[in-house]
Amino acid sequence: MHGIDAILLGAAGMGAGELLRYRSMHPHLRISQLVSRSAAGRDPGDLHPHLLGSGLPQMQVELVLPNSGPGDPLVLFSAMGHGELAAFYPQIRDELLAIGQQRRVLVIDLSADFRLESEREWEKYYGNPHPCPQFLDEFIYGLPECNREQLTNAQRIASPGCFATAINLCLLPLAGRISGRHIAVCGMTGSSGSGNRPAEGTHHPFRAHDFRAYNMLRHRHAAEIGMLLEQHGNQEVRLSFVPHSAPLVRGIFATLILDCRDPAEAREFAALYPVHYESEGFVHVMEGSPRLASVLGSNQARLCAVAEGCSLAVMCAIDNLGKGMAGQAIQAMNIALGLDENCGLQAAPVYP
Repeated sequence: MHGIDAILLGAAGMGAGELLRYRSMHPHLRISQLVSRSAAGRDPGDLHPHLLGSGLPQMQVELVLPNSGPGDPLVLFSAMGHGELAAFYPQIRDELLAIGQQRRVLVIDLSADFRLESEREWEKYYGNPHPCPQFLDEFIYGLPECNREQLTNAQRIASPGCFATAINLCLLPLAGRISGRHIAVCGMTGSSGSGNRPAEGTHHPFRAHDFRAYNMLRHRHAAEIGMLLEQHGNQEVRLSFVPHSAPLVRGIFATLILDCRDPAEAREFAALYPVHYESEGFVHVMEGSPRLASVLGSNQARLCAVAEGCSLAVMCAIDNLGKGMAGQAIQAMNIALGLDENCGLQAAPVYP
């Protein structure tokens, strides 16, 4: 493969900035268009200071789909807000069909628009009808640790949410073993998970020395978690998820608690984790608690499973902008295009 042309929609946001940082480490990926209506005509370094002098093209107001014959792959990344890609995806789809590029273009959406299989679930959690429910089944849920086979040669990928990524990594080793159980999850996230538009909950003076819960028991990512639980043979699992805003910029830390039938089952479940993730390059199972500082700036996830009496506790730390967003999108792209899964993702986390 000589190169991968990429177009990035919603190029002014934090997730887009992180995606462009990973692009700088990828030997095959080159950016041909940066699309942002709010920042058209501006240099990427104006919005993403760490990209100053990177040689990236200026922001443009509209997407221009290339009308050329088959060649190197083209990846269309969307880092737009929830509902924005879905609003004009039918138009993009029709244009790709009209110019004969439907099978050449890999679409990777970093928003929630195509993560859920159910139109009803989308409306329940996002508060409005889905703009194009007829295309939900075109997209593969882009969590490589559970959908690697489906991602191979995929043409449409929905990148998972950050909390959903961390919590699903905690749950995957328990596939088919916890039907009818109740799971409690406490999660903490940094302010970058709320994007770059100031709000009371993310503005530094209000958040820097505070700690609070939000969207208690009704966070949107619960829908993704429930979907994967059912897909992996866990029926009628009751999930109680309470997320928290932490005085951090980056990072997700999730703690899952499961009451087991007896101490032997708790120990059995804890022993599943190192075996399940033994061959995964980006998931590391530890004996002690993961540390957020040890994953920042990377596509890595650190887990720990502990059994005590009849209780199982599983902890996961990821970078919400890395494994929780941009890094995972690159990982899924690599799989879909037949590249080494680690390509462009091997840089060590930034520490301290």
